Amino acid sequence: MLRLAYAPAWVAASLLLLALVMWGSLMPGPDLPGPPNFDKFEHASTYALLALWFTGLLPRNRYAAIAAGAGRIRGAH
Repeated sequence: MLRLAYAPAWVAASLLLLALVMWGSLMPGPDLPGPPNFDKFEHASTYALLALWFTGLLPRNRYAAIAAGAGRIRGAH
C-alpha cells in the first residue's frame, strides 16, 4: 500500500462519505416511478463503491479479514 499524502484528510473524507451513504440509505425516499426493486441495485452498487473506496486506505493483506467483518484497522498506516 502506498502512503497517502494528507492521510488524515482522506480518512476524514472517507468517514464523511460513509455517514452520507448511511444517512441516504436510511432516509425515506419519494416514491418515484422506475423498475421494480431498483432501490436494491442502488444500495448494492453504492456499498460496493464504498468498499472499493475504503480498500485504498487499508493494506491488501487485510482485505479478506475486512470482508469477513473480523479485521482490525490497526496497522493500516
